Amino acid sequence: IAKDGIVVIVNNANKVSSLTVNQTKDIFSGNVTDWSKVGGSSGTISVITREDGSGTREGFQNIVMGGKNGTKIVSNAIVQSSTEAVLQAVKGNPNAIGYISLASLSGDVKAVTINGVAPSEKTVSDDTYKIVRPFIFLTKGQPTGIVKDFIDFTMSAEGQAIVKQAGAVPMTSS
Repeated sequence: IAKDGIVVIVNNANKVSSLTVNQTKDIFSGNVTDWSKVGGSSGTISVITREDGSGTREGFQNIVMGGKNGTKIVSNAIVQSSTEAVLQAVKGNPNAIGYISLASLSGDVKAVTINGVAPSEKTVSDDTYKIVRPFIFLTKGQPTGIVKDFIDFTMSAEGQAIVKQAGAVPMTSS
């Protein structure tokens, strides 16, 4: 029904403004621990992550880290229980890096380009930004009745306008 860009963020004072997916994975796995290894000033990277069970963490784990059986996020990462907590932790620490949903991005932190592409509604919609997760409805069998009506409404121009208002990237133009 929609897409969400998972935005890698750093403190506004951080010189790093661009990473590759692989560099991001290396940072979050603990293979790269100093900003100087990825074009920044010397300083120990503080990895900020969401708690287990967070949809954003699951999306990040699947897309960047290689899924459940992929590379694990470094064990000394600072775990936060909300997007706002991640934002505040990165805002308050010049050496921090974290990730949030595109809808939550603010000027308090800097969005890092991934593989040279900035996160935006357009780049999430056209899949040029590489850290994108789908928002889906899952049904047992073909939907019918009120369930089908709800899905049809969600995909209508009116429903997609609500999706956009909620901060997700619509699947259809509204």
